[in-house]
Amino acid sequence: MVEREATDLFLKVDTPAFMRIYGRLVPVSNQVTSKEELLAIASMLMGQDRQQVFEHEREMNFAFERPTIGRFRANVLWQKGSVAFVIRRVQRTIPNFEELQLPVEVIKKLMQERSGLILLTGSSGSGKSTTAAAMLDWLNRNVPKHIVTLEDPIEFQFEEHKAIINQREVGHDTLTFREGLRNILRQSSDVLFLSDIRDLETIESALVAAESGQLVLSCLHTTNTVTTVERLVAFFPPYQQQLIRLRLSLALKGLISLRLLAKRDGAGRVPACEILVSTPRVRDVIREGRTEELPGVLHDGAIYGMQSFTQALYALYRRGSVTLDEALRFADSPEELDLAIQEIRATRDVRST
Repeated sequence: MVEREATDLFLKVDTPAFMRIYGRLVPVSNQVTSKEELLAIASMLMGQDRQQVFEHEREMNFAFERPTIGRFRANVLWQKGSVAFVIRRVQRTIPNFEELQLPVEVIKKLMQERSGLILLTGSSGSGKSTTAAAMLDWLNRNVPKHIVTLEDPIEFQFEEHKAIINQREVGHDTLTFREGLRNILRQSSDVLFLSDIRDLETIESALVAAESGQLVLSCLHTTNTVTTVERLVAFFPPYQQQLIRLRLSLALKGLISLRLLAKRDGAGRVPACEILVSTPRVRDVIREGRTEELPGVLHDGAIYGMQSFTQALYALYRRGSVTLDEALRFADSPEELDLAIQEIRATRDVRST
């Protein structure tokens, strides 16, 4: 995985191993893996305590490290009566915003907020965890803060600079997300990182922490700004949703949705970012439930650092970073993106004549 710059390794009984390289699944060899081999791997990686939990719960998330090789996050599961693995490679060093090709200024501005909620969204493997680590490490290197994380499991490990960082792994340092969140307000944290928002109780606790003066950073498996806002509201029963829209409009400081595209030259991937920044108009739209207006708000919000996926994908294509087919493949509205590109081409043709 390290040598081939793979992000994920897939192991399954009676199937060849596969790696995900630059977003695409590639077979490692023609040799299949036996049930006995996978059970031996599971036993070696999990150890006795984790194995007992795995036998009871039928799935397990954990991280492990191999000297001189690297750090990895593993999900082990049962399927059709046998064990399967998905192993993700975690970079030893935390990359900065420039290395990740992220919009630097707007992210730095968001991380300088004293309180509120910042969300990173995207599908699995879109770069949420790496981006979150880069954001936390930027704070760590620049601002004396107390940062507390609740992670399942811990992926990136921070070396303290100006900040104090307490990283807590669910199931090891705290029994559950619920127990860890229950004590957050007693730990005098300035910044709280939740590895993901998975249920009503987590988002409620995140909102309470944001409203109490902490800066809360978390990840959510949603595809864009509109679906994220609607998903957060939908966590709550209907009779609470109007109040939640009000609370969310006040607490939400920024939302960054990520998609990773293959580079034109084939040498890696590049992120497309949809970015929402809290403004009076954004707060009004969220509070009043007019989420269908958010795409227009994003499109018109460049002065605040906002951009839609259409704008982000167009910029990548115009710079020559990605092919047109790749940009269209990741667009929410391929027709809108294609029209924007055609209009620019037509303008260029007119000017050239």
